[in-house]
Amino acid sequence: VPTDQEKQDACDLGAKVDWLDGRLRTNLALFHNEIKDMQREVNLSSPGVAVLQIIRNTADATIRGAELEVVAAVTPGFQLTGNVGYTDGEYDRIRYDISGDGIIDGRDYALRIPRLAELTWGMGFSWETDVSSTPVTTRINFNHRDDAAYTDNNRGWLNAADMLDASVGVSLMDRR
Repeated sequence: VPTDQEKQDACDLGAKVDWLDGRLRTNLALFHNEIKDMQREVNLSSPGVAVLQIIRNTADATIRGAELEVVAAVTPGFQLTGNVGYTDGEYDRIRYDISGDGIIDGRDYALRIPRLAELTWGMGFSWETDVSSTPVTTRINFNHRDDAAYTDNNRGWLNAADMLDASVGVSLMDRR
């Protein structure tokens, strides 16, 4: 079955500001997106076939949020970073029974939009120093992402995740 083209109207407002002679940078973004004719993969059970997967224009939705990032140069070789993001989304109009109960009703409108984590945040640092005239960079970052529905009917979920990344890099050959 053919689908209509998905359309999105997006509005972003942001500011990037350097403070303290460039040692502190803040990036702030606010966004508002309206999606019409959202295309989603729909799984259907069929006699004799385990699952049929089709693409349908299921709904119109509004997604909005804010993000803040801060980078502070504590010393010429040592930086602290932090970020936080908030995202909220809701269905405005539903054209297809995404809950799977046979009717379009309040249960469909109450479903969370898939892959939309409400809160994300993180912090970290990077440190660059010379060891025997060889530049060495150490980075450690911690990030958190809230849980999010994975499927349109919200029966499948992505767990909340906490991620720790660490690396040590060595620049050889004149910092190349």
